[in-house]
Amino acid sequence: MIKGQYLEYGCNLKQIAKIREEVFKEELDIIDQTAIHVLVSEADKYVAAGRVYINDDLFYIDKIAVVAEERHKYYGDFVARMLIDKAFQSGADQIFTYADKDTKKFFMRIGFHLIDESVGCMKITKSDICHQCSK
Repeated sequence: MIKGQYLEYGCNLKQIAKIREEVFKEELDIIDQTAIHVLVSEADKYVAAGRVYINDDLFYIDKIAVVAEERHKYYGDFVARMLIDKAFQSGADQIFTYADKDTKKFFMRIGFHLIDESVGCMKITKSDICHQCSK
């Protein structure tokens, strides 16, 4: 069974750190201390993670990571949608992300729009989500 869970301030981020290290070769950073994280597991194996955080009253999603052997199973999509839902439930009117050429299509399929191609800045609003549902 696939399980998605939120990890909030003060939770143990050991599994998040393990996935991030495996996928991005990065450690946790200062943003992780205040971010809300999503951790996805299947059959007691942790397979994906991501975070949403607030900076200058704006919501951002980043660090969506799926372990290599579990890719192409829509875990990244699941993580992104859980993060989007949590941000909107937390009062976001819009959510931003920065995407490189390899991840732009991923975010566009979810409903994000490119707003600054020079830096890969993208955003999504509640109405973008509703528009996606009506297609």
